[in-house]
Amino acid sequence: MIKEINLKLAEKKNLTQAEVEAAMKEIMSGQARPDEIAGFLMGLREKGETVDEITGAAKVMRENVIKIKPKSGKLLDTCGTGGDNPTHLTSQLFRHLSQQALELLLQNTATGLYQVNAAALIY
Repeated sequence: MIKEINLKLAEKKNLTQAEVEAAMKEIMSGQARPDEIAGFLMGLREKGETVDEITGAAKVMRENVIKIKPKSGKLLDTCGTGGDNPTHLTSQLFRHLSQQALELLLQNTATGLYQVNAAALIY
């Protein structure tokens, strides 16, 4: 599915929420190759993300979050959005994931390894 979605992004066409969810499920399950992940993220970035695309990606990422149960009740969240712009976090996330995917792609191309756990990209 991600291959077809990447072709659509290459034509700078907007994706439906369902299409983004399908692509993100492939990514989060580790089924997508690094070059497919890079193409997906760069395609979104080049075209500009729509509300439906951001919503679909966020929905799947939230479904895959690992909930923690800290022993201490005293926690401090040190990860902010970096600004007042409500879309800034999403843009930073996509940019960061794109960079990570490209770096992995380059490393894996050099070594001949193409399998990567998508969770490693998010970590």
